[in-house]
This record gives sequence, structure tokens and C-alpha cells, in this order.
Amino acid sequence: MQAYSGPVPALSISVVVHNSPLSALRETLSSLQCAVAEAVRGAVVQNVSLTLVDNASAPDYRVRLGLELKALQAQWGEAALSLNYQPLDTNCG
Repeated sequence: MQAYSGPVPALSISVVVHNSPLSALRETLSSLQCAVAEAVRGAVVQNVSLTLVDNASAPDYRVRLGLELKALQAQWGEAALSLNYQPLDTNCG
């Protein structure tokens, strides 16, 4: 079998939350960041785009979620994982 020698691909991931436990989201995103770092080091992907869709969570949840995302991004630094947060006004699910 011949090894792939084309350009290193990118990866897009979406996560949807609706008043989801922030501790579970934190663990999921931390694990994802570790996996992305390994994939980049191994030249499996070049960069990863994460879209976090907030499916009309409660206002107080959104505030806590925003703080959580800022803290995670600060930990990630200049990682290959970019985050796009998309709050929705109505529950689309």
C-alpha cells in the first residue's frame, strides 16, 4: 500500500450544547484538544475547526459557558484547534 503524499487535510468538528453540564463539555473539549495536538504532530491534519452550537440555552448558562470557553482558549494558546461559538436564539433540535 502506498502512503498518502498529498497536502495535509483540515478537519471540521461540530458540538451542540443545550444547558449541557459544563464539566462534561470541559472534559470533552480538553480531550479533543489533546487529540488534535497529536494529530497535528503526526501530520494527520494541519488544523482543526471546532464549531460549538449553543441550541438556545438559558441566559445564565450562556454566561458560564462563555467564561468556560475563554478559559479553555487561554489554555490552548496558539493550538491548531480554532473555536467558533454560535449561540442560537431558538432551539432548532
